[in-house]
Amino acid sequence: MDIFKRYWYLIIVIALGSSIFFYQSTKDDYVAPYLDAQSRLLIPQKNTIIIVLPFISPSNPFNISNLSLLKQISTRIEDLPGIKKIKSLLNAQVVRAKEDDILVTGFLPRNFWQLDSGRQLNLLSGLSAEAENFKELEPYIGNDSDYYSIYVELGRQVSGHSLLKKLKTIQKEVDFFYTGKILLQAQTEEYLTKDLGKFIPLLMLGISLIFLILKDFRVMVIAWLVISSSLAAALALVRILQIEITPLLIAIPVFGIGLLSDYLIHFFYHFLRRSAHENGKTVRRRLLLPLVITATSSIIGFLSLCYLGGGGHLFLGVTMSMAILLALGFVFFWCPWFRFRGRNEEYTRVLIIFRRLQLSIFGIINRYQYILLSALVLLFIWGFMQINKTCLNTYPLQQLPSESAVRKAEQILTGDFSGTIPFFLEIDTGEAGGILNRKAITLLEKLQGSLESSPEIGFSYSLLTVIKTMNYFFNGADPESFRVPDTADEETFQAMIEQFLLYYSGTVDPVEYESLVDSSYRYFSIKGILKHHNSKSLDEFTIIINTMNEYLPAHWDLQVHGTVRLLLDEAEKLRDNWLFSYLIGTILIFAVILMVYKDLILAFLSIAPGIFSMVLAVGLINTLGIPIDVYSIIFVAIITGLVVDYSIHTLVGLSFFKMKNPEPAGKAVFSFVTDYSGIPIFLSFLTSIAAFSVLLVSTFHGAVILGFLLITSLFTSFVLSVYFLPLLVLSFDKKFITRRSTH
Repeated sequence: MDIFKRYWYLIIVIALGSSIFFYQSTKDDYVAPYLDAQSRLLIPQKNTIIIVLPFISPSNPFNISNLSLLKQISTRIEDLPGIKKIKSLLNAQVVRAKEDDILVTGFLPRNFWQLDSGRQLNLLSGLSAEAENFKELEPYIGNDSDYYSIYVELGRQVSGHSLLKKLKTIQKEVDFFYTGKILLQAQTEEYLTKDLGKFIPLLMLGISLIFLILKDFRVMVIAWLVISSSLAAALALVRILQIEITPLLIAIPVFGIGLLSDYLIHFFYHFLRRSAHENGKTVRRRLLLPLVITATSSIIGFLSLCYLGGGGHLFLGVTMSMAILLALGFVFFWCPWFRFRGRNEEYTRVLIIFRRLQLSIFGIINRYQYILLSALVLLFIWGFMQINKTCLNTYPLQQLPSESAVRKAEQILTGDFSGTIPFFLEIDTGEAGGILNRKAITLLEKLQGSLESSPEIGFSYSLLTVIKTMNYFFNGADPESFRVPDTADEETFQAMIEQFLLYYSGTVDPVEYESLVDSSYRYFSIKGILKHHNSKSLDEFTIIINTMNEYLPAHWDLQVHGTVRLLLDEAEKLRDNWLFSYLIGTILIFAVILMVYKDLILAFLSIAPGIFSMVLAVGLINTLGIPIDVYSIIFVAIITGLVVDYSIHTLVGLSFFKMKNPEPAGKAVFSFVTDYSGIPIFLSFLTSIAAFSVLLVSTFHGAVILGFLLITSLFTSFVLSVYFLPLLVLSFDKKFITRRSTH
């Protein structure tokens, strides 16, 4: 029975971790088709990807060899699982006048590939001459470019990593480039973890040496067993939940070692230095509050990553949350049963030197406390003033190396084509037939003009484009007639517009028509493509939309859809994620300290290090011009728990000193706190720094940025919690004692 009590938790976690090698996932590469219930029109797929295919024969998009290659690649991509539709020059539809009729037909005839080579060449010669007359071809043929573009609509929400892998397989046969939101994220995750695996053995050696500072080889062995079992079991649970395992898998050991070591260091430090009358259960009881608060804060931080919606964020957030929970279980249900001999006063030479150094530093800080505290206040004000300058980058293209396929595709599409980010504006006129009158059409001209006048917009197409095109053909293809009819009579004008739309709807693809206007003529759309020059492009688009909203009558409404909608929503999620993670952690420690110690000022002091470190991080981010994206935001999830960890352990150490010594005594306070919590915090700090330093040696800029943010925030939190928090608590305690003595 005693053996069962000791080992039941270990057996369960190891069994769960072992299942990762046997469990077979039954989940497909994709889930249900995308449906947007908010729209009254048939809107295009949000997650569009774009293929950029180089010509075989330069400078001629109508060369038969080039078109044959385009057909070959289009067919290969269309056969991939989850692809709904492919749009390219091969199936582009244009408006043509044929004898006495006006038709919407394919730019290339349907039987083109059945024609003999001579007829194909004659046909292509004529098409080449008239191509510039068709605005519909702009997204597919660049300006004097040697590339085709292929728009791929994902009828199902395909896994970005799975799709990227399949495209790379095709890419081995034919050179081409690709981009799109899900491919950008997938390739970023690949580069983010590209070099990490090389340094994990070195990291493990460094962490082992840190554990050996505790002077017990068994502790190091147990620590690695706990860390590896917790991570393996967490990964097994992720597979059981059928969450996609992404390239961020290689980052799990780095983050896991840096975070899970913390719980083990605190437990074994106190366990090995316990007094003769104490045992593992006593130590567990003493550490219950700080470790649970730390774990809760970390889990909240990581779970908040799931809110961002990326596959990698879901995988990382769930895996790390489960690993933290499992490691905490080891500390509470397995480790207290060990019977290692306590060494109450024994320190290694490293810790003796550290202890002396700590006391010397505290003496200096205490001597110059007013100067240093004033400097901290100024730093806080400086950081706070930078908050409104924070740049959220939901399209972190610049992080990728210039030779990456996504970066090359973006460069070509932004320079020679219409852009890379499709958008779809749905406008509600508020009444049936609301778009058929001249006033509404004039307003539509103003709205579309706002888009076309911006260098950020590469292409736009709407009901207005159709009306102008139909008027052009109804007037004998007179170039002067490519405009809205100038008929003065309103009834005649409305009849002409209805006639134009009737002609157009008769031969165009029904899906295409129903994405432009609904049957009641109440809803209509403006489609377009945004050029992504830098992180400000999305801000410029938002300004354009705000301007357009100012033009709308009170009863009209404009909604943004498409890939750009995903990016705008992601910007909000980034902002919310930052606030949610840090605010929850801050509120949690504030509430617990207030509830346990019933001291409002102490509760406020407990959250000071976290608030200051985050404000300082914001100041550094904005001063150095670092945009916050969906990957650099990971630092908030990690730091949330560690900042709480440093603060709560320091406060617990201070409370233990006050229990034994009601009168604070300056350096004696810091000496006790250093022994009680300062040393394990220092060892935890070393393990985190060692783990996250691996990111700094990566060849990927995004990984270096993440490592920099983690390490600077860690260092700030460590200094504030270990040195300044005791000083502040001591200062306020003196005031309380003075106040009590005067009464």
